[in-house]
Amino acid sequence: MELCRYGSLFRTHILGCPTVVCMDPELNRRTLASEGAGFVPGYPQSMLDILGPNNIAAVHGPLHRAMRGAMLALTRPAMIRGALLPKIDAFMRAHLHGWAGRRVDIQEMTKEVTPQACFASRSCSPVACCLGAC
Repeated sequence: MELCRYGSLFRTHILGCPTVVCMDPELNRRTLASEGAGFVPGYPQSMLDILGPNNIAAVHGPLHRAMRGAMLALTRPAMIRGALLPKIDAFMRAHLHGWAGRRVDIQEMTKEVTPQACFASRSCSPVACCLGAC
């Protein structure tokens, strides 16, 4: 709808933050391939609050490239389908069961469940199990 109304480049507010949205695939490709040459893509503060200060969306340049390579190596299609998704699915179903019948703040719950799913210390997290740390 916005594309028809405003064109392929427009300003809006997403997640409570003023944002410039580009819906032109070629311009997005060139922008993202420029590696920060005059333009650094970013995310709204509310999203960075959920993901934390050292997430892949908050870093740029060589560190971003290294983090992306490490993440892609861990999430090969065979790894995802065979090991990671079933464990994350079971973890999330168990966690969401506790939300039944009550009102929840999605942003707060996301902040709570994400570290548990990836780095739980008391019990082995789904990601840690798939990496052989359990």
